[in-house]
Amino acid sequence: DAETGALDTRLAYQSSDELMMHEDSVLCLATSDDGAVLATGCKDGGIKVWDLAAGTCLRRFPGAHVGGVSSLSFTRDGTQLLSAGSDSVARIHGLRSGKTIKEFRGHASFVHVAAFAVDGGQVVTGSADGTARVWSMATSDCVATLTPPQSSATASAPIIALAVLRRRSDEVLLLPRGPSVFLMTFAGAVVREIRSPGGTMTAMAPSPRSALVHVLTDDRQLRCFDLESGEEASAAAAASEGDVLGLAQHPRRNRIATFGSACGVRLWSARAAAAAHHGASASSAGA
Repeated sequence: DAETGALDTRLAYQSSDELMMHEDSVLCLATSDDGAVLATGCKDGGIKVWDLAAGTCLRRFPGAHVGGVSSLSFTRDGTQLLSAGSDSVARIHGLRSGKTIKEFRGHASFVHVAAFAVDGGQVVTGSADGTARVWSMATSDCVATLTPPQSSATASAPIIALAVLRRRSDEVLLLPRGPSVFLMTFAGAVVREIRSPGGTMTAMAPSPRSALVHVLTDDRQLRCFDLESGEEASAAAAASEGDVLGLAQHPRRNRIATFGSACGVRLWSARAAAAAHHGASASSAGA
């Protein structure tokens, strides 16, 4: 439950402690826009698509990648699934046909993350080779290569996260491993650098209206930045011990989830960050 954090036992398979499972470790997941379908990517390169209400497997894509599946994303209509993997390739899979229908090749190393552009006509990928690429959905050709500015500390740093912004259809947030996240156009121009006042950024997620970006840093801080000014709006301790491994922003609700090796999953209200963004005195509270 996104409000309480409690296991939703209204689902029959969860109330009887049945699980949706792979044969190896699950590395990534994604939900469809309507929240009805879940896709999971496995260390063995396989993908499964699940009915969340019933817990049943709807589609299998065994061997979707050679090596682990690192990223998954649905089209808005839920008919196609974009995957990225350690074989340096991104692919689109048809959920009706059960077949792989597009491939995007050209990165020189692992593809950590892939996302559909807002208009649905392009795909953006981020790789361990230090670049992001924009691809045509129609031709599968690379139409632009984006390279964030590099310093001695971030030279050839892998792109570990990216986010296409719904309110900024021709811009993308790129996070190379380091202290900064970059707002860039699809043409490769840097619009803004957002730099952390402390710690290396390890994960990020923009707010639904694309006004703010939430980031995790390796000093266990959850930080919120204004995308227009680049200024920090708020910060809070995401955990007191262990590694904080990732975060996710609810696509419509005022909720952020963080998860870590020692703290489990924590749910946060983003209202405090928004209040700080508007100049009020507030701090985030964990649930």
